[in-house]
Amino acid sequence: MGYIGLGAIARDSFGTVCGVTTIRMPGANSSFIVVCLAAREGPQLVAQCGFQNWVIESDASLFNRRLLETSNLMSLMILEILCHVMVVEHSAMCPVKGNTIAHYLTSYACLSSNNAFWCDSVPLFLGLLVKDDLLA
Repeated sequence: MGYIGLGAIARDSFGTVCGVTTIRMPGANSSFIVVCLAAREGPQLVAQCGFQNWVIESDASLFNRRLLETSNLMSLMILEILCHVMVVEHSAMCPVKGNTIAHYLTSYACLSSNNAFWCDSVPLFLGLLVKDDLLA
């Protein structure tokens, strides 16, 4: 059995990184399930960073579409995953290239043997990616 990696980044309204998390777990899930798991872990990161208003940005259009549908069983399942953590304020589509840091964190999580959480600081290995992302 392989591993899946989850990566989430929390930013304030100015784009400043306030928290980062990586999680490695056993499994070989579909990309849709991985996005749902990341959507569950992201709000936990948000809560640890002390945010009250937040937005889920995902490059998975299927996830975003399902989240916004109110009469769909899959939508209800996703909301059940999320609502045990907090209330979803907003969901937005983020282009794949705009989600570079989360993709990098996902790769890092797969290679790392430990889950990680950074609050109020950016890990050194992310510094250039964050700078490039802010300048883009």
